[in-house]
Amino acid sequence: VGTSAPSMAPPGVNPWGPAGAQTQVARGGFRPVQRSAPVVQQVPQPLAVASSVATGASSVLASIWRRFVATAVDWVLVAVVVFVAAPVFISDFQHRYWGAIWAWSEATTAAGGQSVPMSDDLVHVGELLMYVLIGATLLYNALALGVWSRTLGQRLLGIAVAPVDKPAAKVGWNRGIARALAWTLLSQGGGLFLIVNAFSGSMALWHPKRQTVPDLLARTQVVRRR
Repeated sequence: VGTSAPSMAPPGVNPWGPAGAQTQVARGGFRPVQRSAPVVQQVPQPLAVASSVATGASSVLASIWRRFVATAVDWVLVAVVVFVAAPVFISDFQHRYWGAIWAWSEATTAAGGQSVPMSDDLVHVGELLMYVLIGATLLYNALALGVWSRTLGQRLLGIAVAPVDKPAAKVGWNRGIARALAWTLLSQGGGLFLIVNAFSGSMALWHPKRQTVPDLLARTQVVRRR
């Protein structure tokens, strides 16, 4: 209703088709097959995937509190081992160290809180313990990273040290020793090293990959790992 078929259309000719098609049908008696071009639909990349690619999958990085607790656990473990083993390599350790500290604290209390110098032997034993702690910390971290890619404290907190941008790979001996050496030097070097170590620790708060100075030197990062 409302439309009328065109009149006088030759047989086999589409009256609504293009003019070229009508001519070919009229002259050659065939009708060309016209196929529409395939429509290619582009699926946009999800924002979450694009974001993870752009940021380097930062969700695998270890949190600050896990790293802090793991470090505290490792400190306690190394200190306990050193003080338990101290009587083996320091003669009369209980009296020369703990006894001398007790006597020095009593002398300080008796002096009304005024500074009382420590005995030369106590200073000597204290310096010896400090060097032993530095050596034990370096050995412990180097062996743990080289063999397992993480210390016992890091294993307890579910984190590990890995090469940069390779969170599933092992850190290896070279990077493990380099990181252990830099970390031990900064954390126990004293003086200027303590200032650099404070800045290094703050880097885990604002660095994109939460790398500290030892991580930058050894090209490592601390990641979550079961």
